[in-house]
Amino acid sequence: MKLLLVLLGCLAAAVVSLPLMVGAVIATHPWLAVGALNGPVQVQPSAVWAGVPADQWPLMVTAANESTCHVSAEDLAAVAAIESNFGQNQGSPRSAALHGAGQRSGTFGYGQFDSATWAAFGAGNPNSPADALPAMARTLCARGYGVDRVRALNSYGGCVTPQCLGTGDYASAVSSMAASLRVPIDVVQAAERWLGVPYLFGGCSATGVDCSCLVQLVFRGVGINLPRTAAEQFVVTARVSREALQPGDLVFFANTYMPGISHVGIYIGGGQQINAPSEGQRVSVQPVFDGYWGAHFVAGGRVTR
Repeated sequence: MKLLLVLLGCLAAAVVSLPLMVGAVIATHPWLAVGALNGPVQVQPSAVWAGVPADQWPLMVTAANESTCHVSAEDLAAVAAIESNFGQNQGSPRSAALHGAGQRSGTFGYGQFDSATWAAFGAGNPNSPADALPAMARTLCARGYGVDRVRALNSYGGCVTPQCLGTGDYASAVSSMAASLRVPIDVVQAAERWLGVPYLFGGCSATGVDCSCLVQLVFRGVGINLPRTAAEQFVVTARVSREALQPGDLVFFANTYMPGISHVGIYIGGGQQINAPSEGQRVSVQPVFDGYWGAHFVAGGRVTR
């Protein structure tokens, strides 16, 4: 009986102390309360945007950003569409029809590599977009994309004559398709494709991204170059009041992990933002004006071309 009373006493003490412990953690790490108290709104990105699978576009942006010759994400998307229809036709590539039966026999994977090309520039699984897209970018760089984009693309596609596709060359087909990929995108749609990506301080890829690089990559995807940090992005955008915010504007926060402008999100309307919050969290929809973010909100910013 005495042992039972002791155990019950310990349990009661634990129940009483738990809220105090949680309060202490939130007091010293307030950003941890954002997801717990407000809860991220679960918004699913569109399955396909402009013909590009939503889960593949961030991988294309990352491969382009990490390339040594400034390969464009749109070119990678167009090549992926031509070669394997974004991985849907790896066994029977669309490029075989474009180039004529048998002209590219022996190619394989998402980017329709030959064995020598994959051995030189590939790593991992050639059927996986995450592994194939960097290999495609490295191949294009090795073939001179940074100096002569048309020649590099034609080399990738095995196109050795100006009319290798009947009415034009491989590079022209890529250019036409890449241009069409740019048309329908808007900032909110672009940002939605990053939902669920893990937060990583200093990260700038689909495997981990921080708040300001999320903004930078989203806007780069719609053809607008922004500086890297939240403070720099604050400087180059036009101030917008809370009442005048529109979807696609930026929302800035101060004194989060450091003094001054230290965090940024993308406004999507209805008092919500797409935000890369903090360590241990993922890119998600968060409130702008309530809770932790509301306490640190400074102003909106509008990006102009």
